[in-house]
Amino acid sequence: MKALIVGNGSIFKYDTLLEYAEISDYFICCDGGIKHFYECGIIPDIIIGDLDSAERRYIDYFKDKNVLFKIFQPEKDFTDMELSLLYALDLYSDFTFDEIFIFGGTGTRFDHSLTNAHILRKALDRGVLAWLIDENNKICLVDKHIKLSGNKNDLISLIPFTTEVFGVTTKGLYYGLSDAHMKIGASIGISNVMICDECEIFVQEGILFVILARD
Repeated sequence: MKALIVGNGSIFKYDTLLEYAEISDYFICCDGGIKHFYECGIIPDIIIGDLDSAERRYIDYFKDKNVLFKIFQPEKDFTDMELSLLYALDLYSDFTFDEIFIFGGTGTRFDHSLTNAHILRKALDRGVLAWLIDENNKICLVDKHIKLSGNKNDLISLIPFTTEVFGVTTKGLYYGLSDAHMKIGASIGISNVMICDECEIFVQEGILFVILARD
């Protein structure tokens, strides 16, 4: 099963979101993401947050639809997005999610965008593959192995999440790596290119950001 979380970040076109909604089984609205659910005509299973970014008209609309709300005080130690992801992970034992897709987690607030990329670690630690997705990027964390499908000439970037990453090996990328040692703060892994419609990344120790990017 797959979960879809939608936050208050920038979503300029809903095409990609709707594609992922079609393959998702559970829908979590993160605070101001309520507007995106409304515009897409999707009824979330739950709405989570302090509702400081949610317009009253959307709140009333989904209350009329009997959607469950889990409301927090504004003064808290977690962002609404982290609370939403933790909620999805807590459901994991009941729903056996194998993937979580996060939309509306990037935008003009770099601090929020960066934090949302980093909280993917919480899913990785629970053995769940989580993706942070927008119109131009699809981001996950890898600590062992991942196989990615795409198209020839798609861009793939590998960026250390941990201080060092050991034993990085790739298949299906133009700039191949074999048992490479990557260090945080270097740009060696940026803008690699798929040479076919599938690639693989292997890691022996450490954690990598894997980013599928397009201009």
